[in-house]
Amino acid sequence: MFWNWKTTPYRVLPKLRTTLYDASCHAWHYCHHPALGVFQDRLCAMWSNGQVSEDEPGQQVLFSVSDDGVTWSPPQVLLKPSDGPGKEFILTAAGFHAHNGTLVAYAGAYRYADPSECTPQQRQPCPVDTTLLAMTSTDGLHFSAPLDLHVPICPNYGPVPLASGRLLLTGNWEHAYTDDPSGLTGWQTAGFCQDLASLPQPVRDDPGYFWEVARHMGYPGGLCEGAFAEEQGVLHMLHRSYGAYLFESVSHDAGAAWSAPAETFLPNDNSKFWLGRLSSGDLAMISNPEHDSERCPLVLSLAREHGCFDRHIVIEGEPVLRKYDGHYKGGMYAYPHAVEYHGMLCIIYSVNKEDIQVASIPLEKIVGLA
Repeated sequence: MFWNWKTTPYRVLPKLRTTLYDASCHAWHYCHHPALGVFQDRLCAMWSNGQVSEDEPGQQVLFSVSDDGVTWSPPQVLLKPSDGPGKEFILTAAGFHAHNGTLVAYAGAYRYADPSECTPQQRQPCPVDTTLLAMTSTDGLHFSAPLDLHVPICPNYGPVPLASGRLLLTGNWEHAYTDDPSGLTGWQTAGFCQDLASLPQPVRDDPGYFWEVARHMGYPGGLCEGAFAEEQGVLHMLHRSYGAYLFESVSHDAGAAWSAPAETFLPNDNSKFWLGRLSSGDLAMISNPEHDSERCPLVLSLAREHGCFDRHIVIEGEPVLRKYDGHYKGGMYAYPHAVEYHGMLCIIYSVNKEDIQVASIPLEKIVGLA
């Protein structure tokens, strides 16, 4: 894949911006990890929600729905730790999957171990008991109690169908796949770490242990938050790094095995990004392409072929101040996810890890760019 953000003109297109969660109107001031889904012609959103800081015990998952992409329901609790794993757990919103009249909502769950349970080399705090939870709904409004899928992963995004029909759920160093179209059974995991001595014990993929894997493998920083594009049966998984560029891992067998990641020429501001194929056939990437920019701007980039991103649309470019203090609350516009809905590309993202917004751009404006 290639990037020429510095040499290609960019556009600012008219958009509709809606705030789903304004932290100044709520007692809990942390929001992050947003995701969108479409079910029964309704747009669904979920995100992580905490009291003060990122990934604190008690962090829950909220959701909101819209029948037109403009007016959204008040945020409601989709899942809180006391509903399932335990009040000391941290929940991370992990996206949706719709199949055969059922909507599945996913969340990663883990808790922090006592420091005495961890080695001095391990990054603190140390997550343990990592698992994947799923809730089902037949109306997109009311969800079942959480089902523990016993997959030791805290996902980056919800399941994405491959050309073969297999579902791939991306994580950090490890990903999960299943041939069950419901997305509820048969999950297996595979990652880019093949060295048994470098694997965490027990094997798991969460916000703590991707650092351990990268350190053991000799990478300069943690590689995490994968997002992929499928090209002629080959999966190209890009990973956020803590440097200036993304890394790429490749699978030739629908996610059952992955190559060791290699650095690309795709710039990144140490932030999660989104990759997806639009109905027009264009490959789309939403990211923070300016390194050391505090995750501003947030940009939609398009490629017609061979991963050459030659059209860029600024989604957000105006700096905005943080409202509340908290740990790990750096960055302005971040963690995007997108779906097509009613002729629009709807893009959800967090603002200073406090507010949740959706920007909607007409698809005809996007695909009409020269």
